[in-house]
This record gives sequence, structure tokens and C-alpha cells, in this order.
Amino acid sequence: DAPRFQAPLVALARRHRALLVALRDPIYAELDAAPAERDERGTDHAMHRRIAIDDLLRDRETALARLRHQGVQTIDLPPEQVVAPVLNRYLALRFGS
Repeated sequence: DAPRFQAPLVALARRHRALLVALRDPIYAELDAAPAERDERGTDHAMHRRIAIDDLLRDRETALARLRHQGVQTIDLPPEQVVAPVLNRYLALRFGS
């Protein structure tokens, strides 16, 4: 869905200070840390899962980097760590520090 939201954010950033707060889903870290499990054919599902998670996270970082390059400020943190950085960034944007 990255292209769907990128164009409006970039257009907004041309006229305003735009801040995208991306919340990292903790499920990715949990799935990545899950123990290896093999089925009756010996397939390592943890390896497949890690490859899929790496692809998702790489695509996410690419989309965020593209937005930053086009003038959108971003914060990418887990939900439990987001409040203080968002407030600090807002104050910096608002009062120019």
C-alpha cells in the first residue's frame, strides 16, 4: 500500500511540514524470534518466515526512506516508545528548534 499513501504525503510536504508516524508492529520481532519448526518433510518454516519478514521490513524501510528523501519527516518506532519522540519532533517543527 506504500504507493497509495506516498503521493498525498509528498504533495502535503511540498506546502507544509509533514510528519509520518509509522508504528512498528511487535509481531514481526516475535515471529522472527520464534523457534525453528520442521514439518514431516523437514521444511524449516522459521527460515521461510524470516525471509518473508525481512522482505516486508526492507520494503517498509525503502518506502520510509523514499518519503524522507521527498521531504516527509518520519518516526518509525514501536507503539510503546512513540509518545516522547513524537512530542519532541512536533515541538521542534512547531517552534523551529
